[in-house]
Amino acid sequence: MKKYLIENSEGNPHWFELNKDGPRLHFYHANGYPFGTYRQMLNKLAIKFNVFGLGLRATWKNIGHPSNKITWMTYADDLITFLDSTNSPPVIGVGHSIGAVSTMLAASKRPDLFSKLILIDPVFLPTRLWTIYKLAPIKIKQRHPFISKTLTRPEIWRSSEECIDFHRQKKAFSRFPEKALADFGTYGLIHNKDNNFKLAFPKDWEAHIYCTIPYVWSKLRSVQVPILGIKGELSDTLSIAAWNKWKRLRPEDTFVELPNSGHLVPLEAPEETAKAIITHT
Repeated sequence: MKKYLIENSEGNPHWFELNKDGPRLHFYHANGYPFGTYRQMLNKLAIKFNVFGLGLRATWKNIGHPSNKITWMTYADDLITFLDSTNSPPVIGVGHSIGAVSTMLAASKRPDLFSKLILIDPVFLPTRLWTIYKLAPIKIKQRHPFISKTLTRPEIWRSSEECIDFHRQKKAFSRFPEKALADFGTYGLIHNKDNNFKLAFPKDWEAHIYCTIPYVWSKLRSVQVPILGIKGELSDTLSIAAWNKWKRLRPEDTFVELPNSGHLVPLEAPEETAKAIITHT
């Protein structure tokens, strides 16, 4: 896995690449989980595809703190700008969680950049739930467990092992295989100037993302390329109601549900997720 910097741009963006051969497949990662933490799945995909991926702007070196002007469409526009710069044929657009939603938003705006979408447990809130969420004041949103836990958890570690041991006890990581936990300790941290290890995905950005979830259904309806939807059977993010609404809205899409996995399905079941992508692509 090679990392490349894009200089002379806001925040010093970076991107990664595995295997230069095969159909081009762009992977956009989730909130709180940098690109490299998906190494187990990406290595399987790289057997067939030229896998590459832009880091979400939260992980860019000099990006600073999120502003109120940053929306999920910002991440879609980052992807559009990046893909335009590669000057390549349309790519297979794969994304997980916010990465899936941002990839879908990019495709709704620029269908010429994509040949197919693979959306892994995207954050598609049912309309009623999204309306309640949208109307809630920011202070109320910050009381949600996702956000309150994000803002209060540790961000600095003395070693990657200390970080892994801490997260191993957490519910979100309970189904991670040991190799995935090790990858989080390697790629989810950066070595800071004080010789400690800091989360590579800053928690103020992570909380900001949770507070700015968009309405997706009209954009999803407008996508012109084929879509494969992958859901973790036990997901607490992509609800059965939203999953079924997606099926009704776009019956032409392909849908795969992976058993014994949750919202973090590509990290919990990397081989099964890669197999589903390869089988249906």
